[in-house]
Amino acid sequence: MFTENDSKQIARHGLTPEAVARQLENFRRGFPALKVSRAASPGDGIRVLAPGQGGPPRSVTTPRHPAFAP
Repeated sequence: MFTENDSKQIARHGLTPEAVARQLENFRRGFPALKVSRAASPGDGIRVLAPGQGGPPRSVTTPRHPAFAP
């Protein structure tokens, strides 16, 4: 199911192939609707970072998924 490079990346994230397979299956099946009580706001579900905190934006594209963007 996973390539050798996938397995290395999974290990670097401290996960097992079985854990990742379970996560993928959850996405395939879908999740139940979440009942939202109110919108999140800074200090109430939204964490506001200070300038310089958090580092530069990271690319989420990969050679296998060059057009992926969240």
